[in-house]
Amino acid sequence: MFAVIKTGGKQYKVSPGDIIKVEKLDSDVGAMINLSSVMMIGNDETTTVGSPLMDNIIVSATILEQKRSRKIIVYKKKRRQGYDRKKGHRQHLSVLYINEITQDGVSLAKAEPRAPRPIYDTPVAHHHARNISRANRNAQEVETVYSIDDAATSTFDMDTMPAQAVDQVTPTASTTPVVSPVKAKAASKAKPVTDSSSDEQVTVAAKPKAKSSTKKAVLETASDSETN
Repeated sequence: MFAVIKTGGKQYKVSPGDIIKVEKLDSDVGAMINLSSVMMIGNDETTTVGSPLMDNIIVSATILEQKRSRKIIVYKKKRRQGYDRKKGHRQHLSVLYINEITQDGVSLAKAEPRAPRPIYDTPVAHHHARNISRANRNAQEVETVYSIDDAATSTFDMDTMPAQAVDQVTPTASTTPVVSPVKAKAASKAKPVTDSSSDEQVTVAAKPKAKSSTKKAVLETASDSETN
């Protein structure tokens, strides 16, 4: 079952259970409203058209949210006149949930009731509530995992732990020292040097070669030419 309604100078084809965005309606969030400007109703078999509106047909809806649309840029320019204007605009909208289509008080089609979205005073409160609900959802899905630190500091018995948790308790400490890339490169260029006192070979890192200055070489060449 569907109906074509008119609101805010626009026409919308709706069915029970649909969520639509229309021009702002002066009602609070959660309020039930009746849309009486119905232009057509129909189903898979028949269709009835009004002239221009239909009598005794009402579409009831619930306001889920009062919001604004995405910003659009309004730019005007007149060439060679030094005139240009740039403004932004966000249209006020109402989010509706279509509940029922009735004719003379008799329900033609009905949807399950739906609660409006929660209202928050500030965007920070909205994000905080969203993070709390997300954390609660994750807590229900994730099982308790025992770590090696918990096994070392707590008093529970390893025999009483779940088998899945015991498998996940693995030592994480590593005895291999971490060598930076700079030190590794210097060690690769090291040359063995024999110590005369102990006849042992000691590895000494090679020192970087000093680059000769081009300016110094030019000055020495100029002084030699003047001497000759």
